[in-house]
Amino acid sequence: FLFDRKPIMIATNAFGMGIDKSNVRFVIHAQIPKDVESYYQEAGRAGRDGLPSEAILLFKPQDLQVQRFFIDQSEGDDEHKQRQYEKLKMMERYANTDQCLQQFILNYFGQSGTKPCGRCSNCLDDRESVDVTVDAQKVLSCVVRLHERFGKGVVAQVLAGAHNQRVLSFHLDQLSTYGLMSSRRQRDITTFIDFLAAGGYLETRGGQYPTLGLTAKGTEVLRGQAQVFQKTAQKAEQHLEVDDTVFQELRSTRRQLAEQQHLPPYMIFSDKTLKAIGSAMPQSLDELMAVKGVGQAKLDKYGQIFLDVLQAIKAKA
Repeated sequence: FLFDRKPIMIATNAFGMGIDKSNVRFVIHAQIPKDVESYYQEAGRAGRDGLPSEAILLFKPQDLQVQRFFIDQSEGDDEHKQRQYEKLKMMERYANTDQCLQQFILNYFGQSGTKPCGRCSNCLDDRESVDVTVDAQKVLSCVVRLHERFGKGVVAQVLAGAHNQRVLSFHLDQLSTYGLMSSRRQRDITTFIDFLAAGGYLETRGGQYPTLGLTAKGTEVLRGQAQVFQKTAQKAEQHLEVDDTVFQELRSTRRQLAEQQHLPPYMIFSDKTLKAIGSAMPQSLDELMAVKGVGQAKLDKYGQIFLDVLQAIKAKA
C-alpha cells in the first residue's frame, strides 16, 4: 500500500499512527469513532499532498452502543467515563448534523466564527429544506410526557404506537403522544430524533443507556417560538443502462489521461459521468456537453478524445 502496489488497505482504527503516505485519496470509516479527536486524526490521513481527497463516515446506531460498552468496561473512575460519554455524544452529533462538517470540527476545537467550507457533503447538499416544526413538537412533547426518563428507542416506540411489553408495562400507551406519528416507520422516527439531537433541540443524558431531555433550544420550539427545518429525503436516481464494454473503454481512456496528467481518474470524469456518457452515446461536442457532469472546461480538454473512443466503439459494433 505504501508503495502503491495495492490500492486499498483495511485497518483498525489505530491505522493513522502508522500511515506515512501523502497520496491517500479516500479514508472510509465503516464504524463511528469514539470521539471527534480520533476521527480528525484518522480522516486527516487523506490528501496530505494537497490534492482533493474524501473522508467518508459510515455508521449505524448500534455502533454507538458498542462504543458505550467499551467505555463502560474501561478502567477509570466515573468522572473519566462521563467525559468519554460526552466526547462520544459530540461524535454522534457530528454524524447527524446538517451544519458544515469542517465548521463543526473547527468549532469543536475552539475556533469560533468560521465560515462554511463549501466543500463538504453538507455544504454541497442542494436538497430543499422543509418546515418540520410540527413533527419536532410531537417528539419534544413526547419526551416531556415521559418526564425525560427514557431513551430515544422508547420515545420512538411511543410515537409509533408500538404494542410491545415495555410500552404496555409502563402504561405508555395511555399518553396523549402515543401513536402521534404512527404513519411513519419507527426507524424513521429514531432517525428524526437523532436529527433533533444533532441540531441541539434534544440532549442525551447518562452513560451506557442515555435518556433524552429537552434543551433550551428545544423548549423554544415546543412553545412555538422557533421553527425547525430539515432537508427533504433524497429520491433514488434513475439507473442508467450502459453497455459494460463501453463503460470499460471509457474508464480505460480516463485512466490513460489521468496517468499522463498525474491526476486521480475521478478528476477527469467521475464514474457517474462516464456511465451517463456511455448511456447517451453522444456523437457531437454539443451532445456531449448536454451530459450531466460535462462542463465547458472538460469538454474543451477531453471532449474530442472521448468522442473518438465512442465513434471507434460504434464502428466495431
